[in-house]
Amino acid sequence: MSQVRFRERVVHAGTASVDNGVITIRDSRGVIRWSNSPADRPDARDQKDFNLNTHRLQNLEKLIAARYGGPCDCDGDVPAYLSVGLNAIALDCRMRGWKPHIGPLLKWANKWVPVADPSEVRSLAEKVVKKPRRITAAKAGKLVNLTRAEWASLGVKFIDPYDMDIGELTELKAEMARKVDRETKAKARRSAGKKTAMQRSENSAKSYCQRNGISERSLRAARARGPAALAKFLAKHGIVENLPLGFGTIGGEPILMSRTEAASFRAAGATKAPTAQGSKTECSSTTFVATHVFALQERRDRMAKSLHRAADRLRGAS
Repeated sequence: MSQVRFRERVVHAGTASVDNGVITIRDSRGVIRWSNSPADRPDARDQKDFNLNTHRLQNLEKLIAARYGGPCDCDGDVPAYLSVGLNAIALDCRMRGWKPHIGPLLKWANKWVPVADPSEVRSLAEKVVKKPRRITAAKAGKLVNLTRAEWASLGVKFIDPYDMDIGELTELKAEMARKVDRETKAKARRSAGKKTAMQRSENSAKSYCQRNGISERSLRAARARGPAALAKFLAKHGIVENLPLGFGTIGGEPILMSRTEAASFRAAGATKAPTAQGSKTECSSTTFVATHVFALQERRDRMAKSLHRAADRLRGAS
């Protein structure tokens, strides 16, 4: 016998059912084989485009749950919730490309606004499906009487508080957006392994001087006089910690030694002067100056010449 598609088979009362306008057909084992509900479409979960109405509906549900501890149980608030909720669902279905159907609207109303009259809900749902309204965030906030306190405490989005000045609200939203942007960028920097602001601050010249008990101005002055003067200055204060890589100089001229030049300077015999008897300062006899490699070969050559002249003067003095 040739196979026949399920839709072409004979449908009887035991295989078909209707629930809130949604028709489903089941096989002999009770498995749903066909449904006219848009949510049962195979590609229903593949929709990745941003849909404001979906988020507005979620925030409306959050507000209802916070106010009543669950579904709405107050008759006086029914029209507002239905107006905002049903229009959001209808527009959401339209953006997804689903055919207009009252099933999802009736299902949501039955769950979140069970005190509403079923006949009135059906009548409203039929009107909304035919011509859904685009409700602004300000209008939605006025309908549901969303206060500033609820908006801030619950973190409600896409529904604006009715008791807040529009200028203040706009500025507050902008600040919140900037905060989210900062957090997102900081997370991306951490994922990339980049240093945080605190780590960069610890590697600054100011922190370096504070840790070693010296003046930042004196350190910059010693550095401006040349590598030999800088080495003597560090040795005088018993500092063996490497200089920060981002340390600036007076006049904008990067008077820094490369690692090769620093090694040459140490090999030339740059040592720390003997510590006075009874002095509380103790340090090693050799001072190593950490440096930054020049970006330009010309500056590196100029510094090498200055280094050799300083080493020659040290040999002559000894």
